[in-house]
Formats: sequence, C-alpha cells, structure tokens
Amino acid sequence: MIRHVSASRRRGELRAGLESMTSTELLEATRRAVSSIYTPQQSAVWLDLHASGDPTVVARKALRLCGVDVAVDIALEVAAAGMADHDEPRHPDPARTRIASVTGHTAAIGPRPASGRVALEVQQVVTTAVRTLFACREPRELHEVLLAAVQRLGGVLLPAGDATTSAIDIDLSLGMGTPLLTAPDPQRPELAEHLRAHLPQLLDDAHRALVRLEQVKQLSAATERDSLTGLPNRRAYERLAERVLPGDVLVLVNLDGFRQVNHTHGHLAGDQVLRVFGAVLQAQMRISEQALRLGSDEFLIVLNQADPDAATRLLERLRTAWNQRRPMPVNFSTGIASVSCSTDAALRAADQHLYRHKHLPPASGPTPDGS
Repeated sequence: MIRHVSASRRRGELRAGLESMTSTELLEATRRAVSSIYTPQQSAVWLDLHASGDPTVVARKALRLCGVDVAVDIALEVAAAGMADHDEPRHPDPARTRIASVTGHTAAIGPRPASGRVALEVQQVVTTAVRTLFACREPRELHEVLLAAVQRLGGVLLPAGDATTSAIDIDLSLGMGTPLLTAPDPQRPELAEHLRAHLPQLLDDAHRALVRLEQVKQLSAATERDSLTGLPNRRAYERLAERVLPGDVLVLVNLDGFRQVNHTHGHLAGDQVLRVFGAVLQAQMRISEQALRLGSDEFLIVLNQADPDAATRLLERLRTAWNQRRPMPVNFSTGIASVSCSTDAALRAADQHLYRHKHLPPASGPTPDGS
C-alpha cells in the first residue's frame, strides 16, 4: 500500500540524504537543481557566487528553491549515480535508501490540501524572485525586486524606527537608504511561517546579486580605462557618444612623429611619451571637458556646450604645458568640429580637419587651432 508522506518528512529525508553525499555528489546535485530553474548564464552566476559556501548548505538552498518534490528527484538521481560510481549497489547508505522510499510516494499524492497550495505558491514566488535578482542590472532595481517578493510573501514593510514586536529583525535596505524591516501581515496569517523561513535566504541571494553587480561595474570600469595613460579608452567613447549633445565640440589630437620615436628610440620611449602626454592632457581638463585616448597616438577632447574659440584657448594651454614637460621634441596636430547631428559625424569632420592641417606646408606661425 502506498503511504502519504508529508512535505516536512520529505525534507527530513532529503536532508539526511544530502549529508551522506560526497563533495562531488553535492556539487552535481546543486548544479542540476540550479539548472532546473535558471538559465545557463544565471546558473553560472549563482554557482560562482556560492562557491565559497559550505557545500551541504548551498546544496540544500539550491534544492529548496526548486521545490521539495523536484529536489528529492534530483538528489535521488545524483545519489544513485554516486552509488554506481562507487560500486555500492548491494549496500547503499541507509539515508539514500530513505530518499528512494520517498520518491515512490510523490507521484501518487492526490489533490494538494490548502496548505500545500500555499507552499507551492510561496515556492514559485521565491524561485521567480531569486531568478530575477540575478538578472537585475542596477542596485535600485534589485532592491525593488526584493521588496516586492517580501510583500508577496505576506510581509508588511516598515521603517526600523517604527518596528513592532512582531517585526523580523532583518534589514532589507541593502545599504540603500534607512534600515527597513518587515512584519507578517496580520491579514495573511497563513504566510507568516513561510515569510520567516524564506526571508534570510532571499536576503542572502539579494546581497550576493548586489556583490555581483559591483564586480561587473568594476570590471566594466577597468575595461573602459587605458592602462598606459589612465584616460578613458575607445570603449568608453562608445558610451560617451550616447551622451554628447548638439553644441558640444570635439577636438581630435594626433602626436606628430610618434612612429619615428618608436622606430628610433624603441617602444619604451614611445610609451613614456604617451604616458606624459596623457598626464598633461588630463591636467588641463576643466569640469566641462573630458579627454580620451582613442588608440595609438590619437586622443579626443570633448567640450560640453562650448565654441571653437574655447577649444582654441584649451589647445593653447595644452601646448604650453606640453612643451614644458615633453620627454622628446614631439608636437601635436589637431582637428576641431562642432556636434550638430551625431557624435560619429562630428568625429569624422574633426578627423578630416586634422588631416588637412597635418599635411599643410609649414607656416610662419601656428594655425588658429594650435596645429
């Protein structure tokens, strides 16, 4: 006769089975559980962020996210594979045998009682929330997902200063604004136990997702910075181009004779020229001006809501400062263009202006743009 096994009993059998698994089996159980509810990319992020945690605790957390019944099936499959790998079919671990006895009952369970439906709905809320957390791209968005999940789990949000005796002493602010707590909604008493059970893990995943966002931000900043001069690079220009407005002015700067420096004195000398020029350029920037290194010996200056005369004055300051600090007798040519439609169009115009002046015969004095 098939017996009905309660959810709490199944969780107990699952816990015992997990504790009997090897590290390899735990990792495989965790991987399969996470893969059953997340996309491959989200699974990789989740596993990477939990890699330093206790394997058993992490496995329980992952299996719990995908539901008791599914968790037992995954654990059973992994345990069975582990027994086959270790040639233990005749003397399986008692805990694993208990898992096997559980899965025989799950399919025969009839319509879920009301409490079972509530547990299923809660599980869906938690799973959806965690999946969404690891897909967020901004801390504020992540915080909103967390608070929405807490409310769906029957939590009432309240400032820490207004906390009641029933409030759960866990800060939900994620470091954004004043501390925020939650208390079970008295109008939804059936969710109080689930709220207290899932809140710590949900908040832990929110913090891990926040750490990931910070890591991504730092990595992005590193990839948008030229390692030699410390200036933003061409990748940063692609982001900057979206913020340039009509009325801004672009100044393209190209070092004269730079290739000859590399050819005659070597690349170390050329790097020193670039390094010093980058420092001089950065020192001359004002709050409404930004300098970038586009590549090799080509630099770009963006002046917000300026005019060609402002660009000319900047280049005069730059030339004076460069002549005082340059490690070799290297000059520079420039091209100026105002932004009227697109940033790329203005950059092409500045490049054409630079090319024309760079190939003009020597004059008795500097050109209006300092080239």
